[in-house]
Amino acid sequence: MNDPAPDPAPGAAPGAAPGAAAGAAAGVAAGESPAAGGGRVWRFGAGTVRRIAAGRKRAAVVSAPANPGVRVGEVVSVVVDGADGRVPIRLTGVGGPTAPSGMAAAASTVGVALADVTVLRSWDTYFRTRLEKTSAHAPATAADAERAADAERAADAERATDAERATDAERATDAERAADAERSGPFWVVSFEPAGAVSGTVPQRRYGSPKRKRKPAPPPVPKKPPPAPPKPKPTPMTAPDQWLVVTLPSGPSGPSGPPGSGAVVSIGAGSRLHPADVPVVSGRVEQVLDRLRPAAAMRQAVSRVVDALLEERVCGPAGLSAPERARVRGDLGPATAWLERNKLLVAGPAFNPRLLVGLRVHRSAAGPVAARAARLRLLLGKFRASPALLQNWCQTGQLASLEFRDDGAEGPVQAQVFVITAVATLPDDGGVVERAGRATSKKAAQRAAADTLVLALAD
Repeated sequence: MNDPAPDPAPGAAPGAAPGAAAGAAAGVAAGESPAAGGGRVWRFGAGTVRRIAAGRKRAAVVSAPANPGVRVGEVVSVVVDGADGRVPIRLTGVGGPTAPSGMAAAASTVGVALADVTVLRSWDTYFRTRLEKTSAHAPATAADAERAADAERAADAERATDAERATDAERATDAERAADAERSGPFWVVSFEPAGAVSGTVPQRRYGSPKRKRKPAPPPVPKKPPPAPPKPKPTPMTAPDQWLVVTLPSGPSGPSGPPGSGAVVSIGAGSRLHPADVPVVSGRVEQVLDRLRPAAAMRQAVSRVVDALLEERVCGPAGLSAPERARVRGDLGPATAWLERNKLLVAGPAFNPRLLVGLRVHRSAAGPVAARAARLRLLLGKFRASPALLQNWCQTGQLASLEFRDDGAEGPVQAQVFVITAVATLPDDGGVVERAGRATSKKAAQRAAADTLVLALAD
């Protein structure tokens, strides 16, 4: 922190004894020869010398042991460390000598503030930093310079003797003692003003080369997104074409032909009607009822039984499911007898083929349970269970949503029957289809509900 160090004594011989060198340093470098004028030399950095010459720096702290006899009015030469620049200054105030703890009071006596000496905010910080800096630069003293010159001369002449080496050791010890004194104090605080023009060259401030503008990093190359998992292949919601158009026999050889060709099919109670033909069958039954005009109670009973048959799209009472049969149990006997008596139901009993002429009936002629199982197997295909098939329909957009609703349990605790309802929402506001399943376990009830829903949606 602007620590001045005395120049080597100009009158000291290279091989002189330590006492003679110290005397020369005290007499010339310390400025004890006032007649010489400017004999004392203080070394500063180039930036500090520039500020002193410009009048912007007007105070400094110097070591008292290295600068005895400092007084007001003395002219001191300030030189640039490591260059030939030089400017004379005249001391206008001297405070001290004092220890670091009394520096604030000594500075105030000569009108010097901390800001005139350093940019640090306290004297303690200033002296701590000065101690570190002086310790780091302690070898760069006049004694070190003499020792280096002696070493060069000894190396060139190869005449180094034990006495010269001992002298160097003593000189090094003196330099270390001087450095310790410089670090420990006491110190002078001096104010000054420029006393003349600058001579020699004061190095200008070196500015670093302008930083090269760094080119912006190239934008990161977007990583290709991982390939999307393959979409599941949609499974059709209808079974393969297994429908036959009902026609009447036209020759002695009997009907025959491929599916859908108009061939006659044997109609049983479990034969299933095509969903699009259910309204046609209902209309034809209403026409017969209007023509025969049964009693009101009988007409209502017949209508309820026919509605149950058409709701499950079966062709005879034996094809009804157990819940539906229980619902129309009171009307089933009288209504079936009236329908058989008026030829709407024939042997089986099942719908009269004449009532179904031109309509489509599933080709399976098995019983209702076997026909239902066979149709479900056709729909499931590669899927092991109907819940997986329903999930496939949701993933492929054939269903908007699917959920299974727990409707609790029925019956006594010892023989509970769980009820699960499968609810499917059709896309494009196509409505909601619900089917319930009942079983003694929730898993079985869910599967039963899914089976029923699959068959309902496929129709």
